[in-house]
Amino acid sequence: NPGMIEEALRMRNGALTLEKVLKDAGLIDKWIAEGKEEGEEKKALEIARNLMQKGWTAQEIAETINFDAAKIRVLYGPQRKKATPKNR
Repeated sequence: NPGMIEEALRMRNGALTLEKVLKDAGLIDKWIAEGKEEGEEKKALEIARNLMQKGWTAQEIAETINFDAAKIRVLYGPQRKKATPKNR
């Protein structure tokens, strides 16, 4: 938000760095949190893809990795047949 950055600049005395302004505006922490969330989702989808290849259903995967089954189905297709216990 440009207004937050401008406000941070007005409130500070002395030398400022871009990093300080962005941190004071809360943007760095926000970006870090967003990056972590994106990384966690990417890893969950990688695990989901691997489990689908082993015959797990989207519902089994969602319950196991605490992820949205609908998102798994959209990305990797319909539910597959449940693998037999010896395949797991």
